[in-house]
Amino acid sequence: MKYIFKTTILFLISAMAFMSCDKMEDVHADFVKDGEIIYANVPDTLQTMPGRNRIQLKWLVYNGNNIQRSIVEWEDAGEMNSQSLDVSLNTPVDSVYVTIDNLDEKSYLFYAYNIDRDGNRSVKKQVTGSAYGDVYESSLTNRPVSTIEGGGTIDSVVVTWGTQGEGYVGTEVAYENTSDELTTKMLLPEDDRIVIRDWKSEGEMDYRSFYIPEPNAIDTFTSQFESTLLPNFIEFQSEKIDKADWEITDFSSEAAPSYLASFAIDDNIGTFWHSQYSGDVPDYPHYFIVDMKKMVKFDKVECFRRQGNGNGQTKFKIYTSLDGINFESWGPFDFDSQSDNGQMYYFSSLPECKFIKYEAVEGPDSFAFLSEINVYGQVIQE
Repeated sequence: MKYIFKTTILFLISAMAFMSCDKMEDVHADFVKDGEIIYANVPDTLQTMPGRNRIQLKWLVYNGNNIQRSIVEWEDAGEMNSQSLDVSLNTPVDSVYVTIDNLDEKSYLFYAYNIDRDGNRSVKKQVTGSAYGDVYESSLTNRPVSTIEGGGTIDSVVVTWGTQGEGYVGTEVAYENTSDELTTKMLLPEDDRIVIRDWKSEGEMDYRSFYIPEPNAIDTFTSQFESTLLPNFIEFQSEKIDKADWEITDFSSEAAPSYLASFAIDDNIGTFWHSQYSGDVPDYPHYFIVDMKKMVKFDKVECFRRQGNGNGQTKFKIYTSLDGINFESWGPFDFDSQSDNGQMYYFSSLPECKFIKYEAVEGPDSFAFLSEINVYGQVIQE
């Protein structure tokens, strides 16, 4: 009796399971009666990049060689708009770019999806983005000018700039040179000054600044031009300073009595100063100091090597001093040790000094020599 009861129970359970499965199959059949739904590869890492009355959308597609078209939809003034792009994706990871033009200056909600060659659509992804235009641009201001220094007998003007605003990417500077030609320079975010040369005396410097509204913007916006007056320029007339009263006040070493330091200031390129080259030979640097006996403002220094000998120094420095104790360094300068010709070095800031120090700092051997040094400028105080 128990056996018959158990058998009956098992039979009923099996029948109920069969009917349940049959109903599930009926539901599944209704669900796929028009075919199973297949989705195309979905847009991944969707982002927007703002521009001037436009927005560019970018997304990634993985293994999208079957993708044929990408579509963007958005709502504007209560109407749905769309833009499509035919694509050909051939790599495991490809990027899709869609640019929406002619947009009003405001924020938008976008929907992006892909369609494959079989007509299957991907799931839509959404992202917000903003277009910028005249309203944003009208709010921009120029990076301010802090100081303008130079001019007069200085052949350069140094313009320093103040704090930059958010989104700042640079400032364009324009001025006319002495040939009435327009010259432009670009001040980058990491710069805080611009050096101007060959400018028209008391001419105008025009400038405007560039900005981007967001770090990944595809367009740059500009502020309005402003102008400021550049200083007067008086050309500095220099001439060779007379060396008749010059005196050597100090030197590192000299090869006496044949190659004295004073031979570097005797106006004779056939003689020369030579550092000590026998016995306990000192290494670089080698120097001598000259008292010019007068206060001099100069723009050039000319140096001659020992004639016919290319084994001397290849780099040197110039030092200037008002009192012979405190010196300001200039250089180092490259020196062509293979040329007998005088080599000219320019000092645009027009240093003023009474003492000048020549220091050889580098060369192929341990010694240095120099046949002559000349200074070009003006005597400003006897």
